[in-house]
Amino acid sequence: LCSRAQGAAARSAQLAATGQASEGDDAAVAAEAAQEHLWRLLIDWPRELGLAQQQRDFARWRRELLRDAQSINAAGLVAYLEQEFFGMALSPWLCLSEPEQLRHWSEHQRTPGARLCAALLRSEDAGAPPSAENELGALRRRRGDGLLAQLPPLAARVVARMRELAAQVLRDQSRPLPGMVVASPLGEGRGRSSVETARGSLVHELEIAAGKVASYTIVTPTEVNFAAQGPLHSLLLGRACASAEAALSLARRCALALDPCVACSVKLA
Repeated sequence: LCSRAQGAAARSAQLAATGQASEGDDAAVAAEAAQEHLWRLLIDWPRELGLAQQQRDFARWRRELLRDAQSINAAGLVAYLEQEFFGMALSPWLCLSEPEQLRHWSEHQRTPGARLCAALLRSEDAGAPPSAENELGALRRRRGDGLLAQLPPLAARVVARMRELAAQVLRDQSRPLPGMVVASPLGEGRGRSSVETARGSLVHELEIAAGKVASYTIVTPTEVNFAAQGPLHSLLLGRACASAEAALSLARRCALALDPCVACSVKLA
């Protein structure tokens, strides 16, 4: 996971350590993020919600996106998303601004995306507003999206992924997108890079002394989102559950919404 993002972060941090600041988009990292969004939307969330998984579709687009980064903007992927996943053109779907508009779409389309949204909206109470103040990922990047601010917490995070994927294939840069790489020198022999991945900002920092790497630090989005008293804690805190089974289901879904880059399991203490 995130192998291209890790590589881009390592290269740019090394360049920054030699005094070379840089900022720009990395097409390979953006394409990698898109296929990871598709992974969650076509495989993981449908499985969690008891819906049909779109394994063949995911396998097809994963191959394409990893083979050719430019396929993220190809007509074939746009057509697939519009005709088969959303069931409507991407631009007007991105313009949905009220929960009732989203609900109407989700209940009147029979596409995987609509069914996924409908299942989430049916299964989740309104809850607290989906704050992403300390959280990394699509919801944070799409701050200011009025629709997301009105959705229940888990639905907001899944719809944020959908919105970001649609914006990626349309090259809509009105909000930050995955693929941005920023490298900054920190002094003699020291550099830091930040890469926007599907999960959020990946940071590499290193120091070079006497021609060798003297120190190297990596901070991943998963470390931030799953830190003690962090975003996962905030997402779960105060949520009422009718049974132990319901509590386990909620915990699994909250973890999935934050998209860990490692395997995880949930147990009741």
